[in-house]
Amino acid sequence: IGLRFNIDKNNNITSISQHPYGKEKYKCLRSLGINAVERLYYDAKSDEYLIPLCNSWFKVKQGKFIN
Repeated sequence: IGLRFNIDKNNNITSISQHPYGKEKYKCLRSLGINAVERLYYDAKSDEYLIPLCNSWFKVKQGKFIN
């Protein structure tokens, strides 16, 4: 979500210029005009900032749902 790359003149990715984390992911979605998400599957505490946009959300660990 909102990941941006630096690209050289040959169209090769040289580095990452933006990698949103936590609240920044939420801001990126909103800046793209995304106001709602049907379903969120997440594995990191920082992704919980996206929950207010979601109709349903599920925490996972190693591909398995956890409570």
